[in-house]
Amino acid sequence: MTTILMAWLLPILLSADSALASQSPPKDTLRKVWYTLDNGLEVAVLPIPSLIAPSMQEVSIVTTWNVGSHHDRAGLAGRTHLSAQWLASRGESANGVRREIKAGSKHTWIIEKIHPSRLVESLDAMALSFGDREVDEKHLQMSRDKIVAQWSRLHSVDSHRLTNMILDRLDPLAAGPRGGADFDLIQCDEVSKFLAQTYHPGNVRIVIAGPFDPAPVITLIEQTFVTLSPGRALDAPPRAVPDPGKIKPVAASTPDTGMVARGWRVPAPGSIDALALGLFIPRANRILEVEGGGCYWDPILDPEVVILKQPVASSTAPLEQRTSRALHQIEGAFAHALETPVSGEQLVLARSGIAIQLGAYRVHEPTSMRDPYPAAVSLMLRRVFNMNENELRNNFGRHSDAQLKRLRENYLDAENSVTGFITPQPGKNKPIGHHPNR
Repeated sequence: MTTILMAWLLPILLSADSALASQSPPKDTLRKVWYTLDNGLEVAVLPIPSLIAPSMQEVSIVTTWNVGSHHDRAGLAGRTHLSAQWLASRGESANGVRREIKAGSKHTWIIEKIHPSRLVESLDAMALSFGDREVDEKHLQMSRDKIVAQWSRLHSVDSHRLTNMILDRLDPLAAGPRGGADFDLIQCDEVSKFLAQTYHPGNVRIVIAGPFDPAPVITLIEQTFVTLSPGRALDAPPRAVPDPGKIKPVAASTPDTGMVARGWRVPAPGSIDALALGLFIPRANRILEVEGGGCYWDPILDPEVVILKQPVASSTAPLEQRTSRALHQIEGAFAHALETPVSGEQLVLARSGIAIQLGAYRVHEPTSMRDPYPAAVSLMLRRVFNMNENELRNNFGRHSDAQLKRLRENYLDAENSVTGFITPQPGKNKPIGHHPNR
């Protein structure tokens, strides 16, 4: 009986009906997910039963801040990432819980996973963070060091370098090329001022998902978060102007390795046009990964860019021949993903994978009952991109040939692509930029 009840209840809990979110809380609060407070803060409360031992259970708290690297101006590269890392470090100090930062081009995500017994304590600390503008040098330096350490681990990974190079052409930032940061110029007063201007309830969304009692959480939201000042509306960041074409080849960071990549701007998740990505990406990826390549598309970090990558094979053949072969492999995967008829098996796999990120389907209940994080991410993506789940589900895979054709004609044409090369070298070379961030 319990299994039948939860099978009925979870689809309701995992829905995010925007009209319902603006109403006053109904008596049956379990039927409501999103709460929009008078100060603009949006909070999703998603209780999910767990199939694992109580001592091992976790609640996922996902916060999105509607600020990304596009909001950093020249001379202040990395300001948003550093500010978010400082916020996370303050929270970690308050409750001893580690937080992960995903600093994207348009949004910044703060991710926390805690035991249910510490949920209210963590939310109390989060409410206090909205009023915490006294940035201290100790935690700011800790934040700088943590980001630099993360980037340094990727310092010699050519795949990340090449991704950043193509992103810089397809989605250029006002602050300059990715992989660099002006941390020495970003002091406490700058971070404090930036947070005061941008980190406020009207600019933040929170998803709480996992095995917890929703009653005290809803009470805390209504009594504590509602009292926070809404702040002012944000100015829109500069519009990125793509610069398609070929990038001048750069040297590999390690001997005898290289890579070729080609990227395009694509429709944002939540649109009907974006549904074709749910077929194009896994089909292209399946071909490229045979020889170590793949497809880059990240709905959190860079939702409107897709990049196909293929390593340059190590062999005694001339470099030009090996590079040409890698490029032909990308072109072959591209054609296969767009032109080959879509099979029923491919549709089934897509529905349980990438189609969830595109808003057309939901995370399966057994998955959520073991790990609520995927459900929290899916719920947040649907809110961030204002996804109409019913419309997207009804159109996913329908007339797939026509959808893929439109994707190719409107977005994936050669004239709007960017192609980059990492060329193998006999010795080590320094990578471009200060610190690759992917």
